[in-house]
Amino acid sequence: MGKVKEWLNKNKITPVYDPASGQNYAESYSEKNKVTYRVWLEDGVSLLKRAELAKKYNLAGVASWSRYFADETAWSALNLTNKEAAKK
Repeated sequence: MGKVKEWLNKNKITPVYDPASGQNYAESYSEKNKVTYRVWLEDGVSLLKRAELAKKYNLAGVASWSRYFADETAWSALNLTNKEAAKK
């Protein structure tokens, strides 16, 4: 997540929200390579959407590929109280 933020800042790119997926993404066109680069952001927005679905459908939890890449927005989105965690 930190590296993506660096890339966004370096390239002066503002993420865009995609309502269909509930996720932010960013893209950049390379004139030199004639290609569009797109990255889907794993951020507080997308993680909160997953957490809401888990609660809505009374699921045991959500999965992520690596929590070590997360920043504070991820932890805020996935924050559960001890009472909620104990129910699972």
